[in-house]
Formats: sequence, structure tokens, C-alpha cells
Amino acid sequence: MFKFIMMLSLTGLACASAPREGSEQPAEIKRPSALLVQQVLEGFVLGQPLKNPRSVAVAADGSWYLVDNGNHRLIRFNAALTPLDQTGGYGFSAGLLNNPTWVTLDNILNLMVADESNHRLVRYDTRLNFVDEIELRDEDDPFKYGRPSGLGVTDYGEVWVADADYDRIAVFDNVGKFSRFVGDFGYSGGQLSRPMEIALDGDGQFVVCDPGNSRLARYDVYGGFIRETSTHTFGSPTSIAVEEDIIWTLDAVDGRLACLDLRSGEQLFVTGPQLMGEQTRLKDPGDVALLNDGRLMIVDSGNDRILICRIIYDETD
Repeated sequence: MFKFIMMLSLTGLACASAPREGSEQPAEIKRPSALLVQQVLEGFVLGQPLKNPRSVAVAADGSWYLVDNGNHRLIRFNAALTPLDQTGGYGFSAGLLNNPTWVTLDNILNLMVADESNHRLVRYDTRLNFVDEIELRDEDDPFKYGRPSGLGVTDYGEVWVADADYDRIAVFDNVGKFSRFVGDFGYSGGQLSRPMEIALDGDGQFVVCDPGNSRLARYDVYGGFIRETSTHTFGSPTSIAVEEDIIWTLDAVDGRLACLDLRSGEQLFVTGPQLMGEQTRLKDPGDVALLNDGRLMIVDSGNDRILICRIIYDETD
């Protein structure tokens, strides 16, 4: 069911740090000043209570898809936040899921789900029909791949799979054939430590959550390391959402949410784990995403719920 939250008076929550030396600030960057919880999705959805929801993907038409990890299913919602249908369920055969974690949309609007305990990626169409799968196994090298801990897809269908077990990214081409690895274990440059969610920015570059190094790492589409972003705000950035010139970063360990200038790395705003309009603090939040109406969605995994939040910007509110 939905729980609607009464609008509260706003207080300033913005916190900013100086941009890095030599960085260029966009002329009219949007600077958030507050985040207000407006709606909460929790309880029974299509016959089962949400149980450890983990990840969301938002489509161009406003519909969105939720990985409900504890029920081993994928749920489709419309833009009005109404649940429409579901797929998956616990199992090992084609289309079933076992401990699903991440979901993303590919270039032809299919859904790719990290089916962690089945050691594979499962693809569905946007109506949740099973399409195919990519096995994360190699008979010649049983230790080649670890668990899929994050996903990203290029415009031409190349799939990037974060591997937290081996501290690197496995890249597959647009027909599901392994291509190369990006990164390896380490603490500098293109090295990684327990990588998680992956997102494409407006320049077509990959932004990778690198919680083991307390930073975001950026790569070009060939896997070349570009730069890193780190601030005192997050110790373990695990999920991200990109909005034009800013990026929202969620720290699952302490339940804090930061907004950064995508290019300079300047911290524009920080909040959490207590959010305005909601008494219960964030607990082990799994993902953050932007809805097409401009609101921010937070998957509050530890509390088995989804928060829909209004972003208040300095320039407009």
C-alpha cells in the first residue's frame, strides 16, 4: 500500500565543499537545498509483501522496474507508481531467479537482471517476458567470474558487469560474448575494490561505485581510466543516479545521500539517514534513481520500502 506524507516546513540541509583546483563550474548548475519524502511504497505488492527490495530501473515512458530480492522477483510499475505485473520467482531454470540484485535497461529497452546465486545475467523484455541469459561461468576457468555486483550497458549493447569478488569489471559484447576485463584489485587509478553499481553519464562515460576505495571511478567506453571523485561525505558509495550535470550518490553503510557536481566533484548537498517527512531512518539502502517527473526514488532495503522524494532546488523553490 502507499503511505502519503504530509508536507512539512523546509529547513536548509545543503552542505558544500570547495571544487577541486582547476575544475570548471557550469554556469547555472542546479543546487538542491532539501529533500522531502512525499510517498512511501511498502507492504503487499501483487500478493506478496516487499522483502529486501534492492534495485530499480526507470524507462523513458516513466514506467519502472524493481528487483524484490527477498521474493526473487522483478516487478513492473507504471509512471503513476501502480504495480502492473511481475516475473521471476525462486528457481534455477530459464526466467526464474535466485537472489537477484541489480537491474538495468539495455539499448533496445530490454531489462538485464543480475541473478547472483544462479551466477548469470537474465534478460527480459519490457513486458517481463524471458528473452535470454548470459552465463557467468567458464568451464576452462571456474574462477574467472565472481558474483555480479553491478551492471551497466552502453548504447550499442555492450554489458559491463561489476565483480565484487575479483575487484574488476567483466565486459561482454552485444551478443553476450566475453570481451575483456577492466580494472583489478587496488587503491589508485583504474584499480577497484568491491565495485558495485555502474551508470553512464551524459558524455557516454562509465561512472563506477568503488566503495572499497571510498570513491567514484570514471572510465571511457574502452575501459580507460579518466578520473576519480571522492569527498568526506561518503565512506562507501554503493549506488548512483545521474541527472544532467549532477550525480546522486548513496552510501549504504551509513545511509547518507550526497549530490555532487558531475564534472568538478563539488559536494552540493547531503542528507540522511533521517529524511524530512519520514520518521524512520534509512537502513541499508540499496539503490537511488530519478523518476521522469523529477522526483528521486530511494530503495530503502533494510526497511522493505521505497521512498519517493521531492527535490527542492535553490533556483526554483
